Amino acid sequence: LRRIEDNLKVRDAHWARYNAAFKGCEFLILPPEQKHIRHARHLYTPLLDIDKLGVSRDQFLAALQKENIGAGIHFIALHLHSYYKKRFGLKRGDFPNAEYISDRTFSIPFSARLTSADADDVTGAALKVIRGLSAGKA
Repeated sequence: LRRIEDNLKVRDAHWARYNAAFKGCEFLILPPEQKHIRHARHLYTPLLDIDKLGVSRDQFLAALQKENIGAGIHFIALHLHSYYKKRFGLKRGDFPNAEYISDRTFSIPFSARLTSADADDVTGAALKVIRGLSAGKA
């Protein structure tokens, strides 16, 4: 707890580094920021424009993994979890806005322990993958 402010400063720097690297990438929608809110910065979760890119988020993540960058999925629409599907009979299509976010969001490595070089490796690999997948689509 005593290092929380120092860690947040490092995370703020990584957040800004990611935003700068991804700014202008037409296939990514960056996490929104609101000046009057202090974000914990525990996950960096852009949205992948799968419609424009022409591949699924999971295909993108598989390609990113081949570049030795682990990425995660930290949001799955609630109604798509097996419990809610079974308990309430929910199915894909019931909540299209939640599904839109669920199908497109992913998390890339983000920690106060990352170095600037690590962050550059992450953004470089992600942009390389996007360039490869989008060849001829832009």
